[in-house]
Amino acid sequence: VFSTLAYAPLAASVGKELGAAAGKLERETFPDGERYLRIRDDVARRDVARAVAAAAAALPAWKATPAPRRGNALARVAARLLEDHELPQLLTRDQGKTLDEARSEIRRAAEAFEFCAGETRRLAGETLPSEAPGRLVLTLREPVGVAGLITPSNYPALIAAWKIAPALATGNTAVWCPSPHVPLVSSRLAAIVDEALAELSAPPGVLNVVHGPGAVVGAGIAEHPDVAAVSFTGSTLVGAELQRTLAERGAPGLCEMGGKNPLVVLDDADVEYAAQACVRGAFANACRACVSARCTSITTTYPAASAIRLALARQTPRPKCHRTVSALSSASATSPLILKISSRSR
Repeated sequence: VFSTLAYAPLAASVGKELGAAAGKLERETFPDGERYLRIRDDVARRDVARAVAAAAAALPAWKATPAPRRGNALARVAARLLEDHELPQLLTRDQGKTLDEARSEIRRAAEAFEFCAGETRRLAGETLPSEAPGRLVLTLREPVGVAGLITPSNYPALIAAWKIAPALATGNTAVWCPSPHVPLVSSRLAAIVDEALAELSAPPGVLNVVHGPGAVVGAGIAEHPDVAAVSFTGSTLVGAELQRTLAERGAPGLCEMGGKNPLVVLDDADVEYAAQACVRGAFANACRACVSARCTSITTTYPAASAIRLALARQTPRPKCHRTVSALSSASATSPLILKISSRSR
């Protein structure tokens, strides 16, 4: 189910077949006060089933496509991400991060597609010595099948690229569940991939997008027997539940569920630089990064530790002074939160 969201009614399609959407559009207030469109989509499990069926139907032709040709499609995606000068603004408008952060994320997403495009020429197996004369023992790497991809809202383009690009490069088809809080940028990214695949004459259904709440779409993907593997990035609570679901049916899952990241300051550290690193590590991307510095460990002598604390004291007022005017403005030094739960959890 390729669900496309624009400043118009939502349309859902399987392959090239247009159908009625299960969701609706609502207006919400952007953190800077501007109003824009946001999707609220109670997607039924039948929509997930349609997406998985489309991916399964496309799998034989896609896995039979020579790997370098698959790489050509990914290289086109990388180029178009860099050429789309409106995409960073759409990312900022949709997710809330500053424009500079959005430009950096799109650039890194393009690099992920470019890297995986190159790797399609290095998808090698192994040859091994045989005990029997005249025998050849070798291993070949085969696509897993239909891959379920579930991504969060903090880096909606970059984390999606990390999952989509390697899945498609290795001959898998995919059903993607983006965060329901970033429907615009995820739809644009999917459309760019879809255009590149169409130019390669790839079968419809190689990448299928289902918008909606994770409790419905993500759970439906994890439970579906035809989804061969799942890659998930999100909360520990949801990831643990997803792992239990996959374990019950013997399917592999890759779950990235954040972490608690210490920033360690040693004896020979530059005091001012260490203090700046503490602030950057804690407040970049409005604290919405799994690699954010959650705590600081100072393993040094007392005079040096005191100097670092004083430097931190000079740095800590800065977040309070960071301007959170429109994130589209170059004057904005930090980004607003898009979820009320985010402000309560910090």
